[in-house]
Amino acid sequence: MSKKAAAARRHWLVKSEPDTYSWKDFVREGETAWTGVRNHSARINLAAMQVGDEVFFYESMTTKAVVGTATVIATATPDPTADEPGWVAVRLKAGLGFSVRLCISWPLASTWHPPWWLRSSVPC
Repeated sequence: MSKKAAAARRHWLVKSEPDTYSWKDFVREGETAWTGVRNHSARINLAAMQVGDEVFFYESMTTKAVVGTATVIATATPDPTADEPGWVAVRLKAGLGFSVRLCISWPLASTWHPPWWLRSSVPC
């Protein structure tokens, strides 16, 4: 991959409750349509995802950590689980799992200040 192509890739974070759809479920299936997102900000991000973008898989509620990676393999299409138009889904392929939990804590870097709505992440 060229440096220009690598620089064009973006990185995203998706989250799921392990009781609903866990990392293990995702790995077992190999790939999935990321459906059921009903947050307006997240919808905008899903629509912006491009094939080849890298994704961190965050398990909320019990694990509260990034547990693996994925890759976007198909861009946004209408979400078949939505009752109203405008909601989208992307297709993701499972990547590497982490042997340790990667907790999200702030600041991630001393030069980056996350927006207020990201600062509420819970520590591990």
